[in-house]
Amino acid sequence: MPAWAIEAAFNRRGWTPETCSPVEIYTIATEFGVGYDTLLQHLRWSLQNLASSRAFELGKITPKTIREQIIGNIETKHLLMVDRQWVKGNIDLQVGHMALLPKGTIIEGDAVSIMRHLPAGQLVQGQKPGIARATLEGAEWDKYIRVSRADFVGLSIYRHLEEADVD
Repeated sequence: MPAWAIEAAFNRRGWTPETCSPVEIYTIATEFGVGYDTLLQHLRWSLQNLASSRAFELGKITPKTIREQIIGNIETKHLLMVDRQWVKGNIDLQVGHMALLPKGTIIEGDAVSIMRHLPAGQLVQGQKPGIARATLEGAEWDKYIRVSRADFVGLSIYRHLEEADVD
């Protein structure tokens, strides 16, 4: 994770590593596809823009606790925090994984389903392999949600193929 990319992710959101909350660190970690603790350690040791005491304080909170704070008692091992500042092109999920999308997101396609409308946004879950589209009405925000089979092994070009209809 290059320093300029991490800095840009914080700046787009108006956050700083020294003052942001665990949920905000988790949000940036999911955008980069890394773990919460991985980002903390990168900020602390590699980029040196997070004091040891602050990293220790943030490190006391587990990703499971953060997920529970955001989505309540819904059980999931993987939750992407996708906000309006998400610049990564696609949202990649596996069947069963979840993403929290901005409030007012419109979903097209049946690869994902809306689980709940939460104060923080819309919780969606990957339902079956395929591609769905997420848009925000009145905003220039448009993402594809690509859902792959759980623990898919094989060529990446086949990762998001829909299941064949067999009757």
